[in-house]
Amino acid sequence: MSCTEIFYISPTVGASGAIYGVLVAYAFCFPNAQLAFIFIPVPVAAKYFVPAIILLDLLSGVTGFSIFGSNVAHFAHVGGGVVGFLLMLLFGRSERRR
Repeated sequence: MSCTEIFYISPTVGASGAIYGVLVAYAFCFPNAQLAFIFIPVPVAAKYFVPAIILLDLLSGVTGFSIFGSNVAHFAHVGGGVVGFLLMLLFGRSERRR
């Protein structure tokens, strides 16, 4: 096996959990902002859109059935959303004190 073949079979790491954290913080800061999912051309308020995709990932992680394909870390998405929420609360409170 050559050196280049080793790189092709190594697992990949994404930043989708961090993106979910940013989405959750955005939804709490701007709940009425309109977001559009790339496959659904109708804009939806962030306060409805973000909980729906978090619940979809939670359901996909629990059941094992995924509409996004295989090898998706659904619990990493949910964990990223939880961490984004906690960081938003932590840093939001420190900003209010100043």
